[in-house]
Amino acid sequence: MFDGAAVDGSGQTPVPDTTNPKPDPLTNAGRTTNGPPLHVLGVDYGTSITGLALGRNGWCSPLKSIPSLRTSKLSDVARQVLATALEQRVEGMVVGIPVQPGGSIVKPHTDSRLGSRCRNLAHTLALMAKEHGIPVYLYNEKDTTRATMKTLGYNWTDRLSGQEKQACKLDSESAAMLLRLYFGNPRLAVRVNAQVNIKRSPGTHNSAETTSDRE
Repeated sequence: MFDGAAVDGSGQTPVPDTTNPKPDPLTNAGRTTNGPPLHVLGVDYGTSITGLALGRNGWCSPLKSIPSLRTSKLSDVARQVLATALEQRVEGMVVGIPVQPGGSIVKPHTDSRLGSRCRNLAHTLALMAKEHGIPVYLYNEKDTTRATMKTLGYNWTDRLSGQEKQACKLDSESAAMLLRLYFGNPRLAVRVNAQVNIKRSPGTHNSAETTSDRE
């Protein structure tokens, strides 16, 4: 179990179950017991490019990036991400989400516009990956792009073109940095338990809801 209680999409927090002892989150078998896996795909979503990285037992390596224009459907982006996850045979996916000051990763109503897109992408991925048995997690990205730019010798104020970002693998390097944060403290990851609930209200269309759970 994670340190923390399960939450739903509304941000409500039930009383945590403290009846069972907390297991060691890491094992030598290449994955966790009752916790986040250790062979994962990192996803750094952006409104032009989404970076991907591979992580295994703390080792992280940038992969290719994929286009994710603001006008792109999240389902199309999710399909490309899932295809890479299946190709790499990972045991989980970690999607970065920018948590605002005073906000919370388990409270969707505190998300910025970009944070909301990241959360929706994670939910879409969770629905698609469910049949493959691949869990999806959210993790606070903590300005990974800003830190990566500094590491690569750029200033945060530098305006890089898409080609320049591709050339220096900025977004994929950011995804690798996200995974380093994840491996540093996997208990902070929040598992996305995506379930679609159809709500019918008089005079309104059906709407789909998803929920996030912290194990």
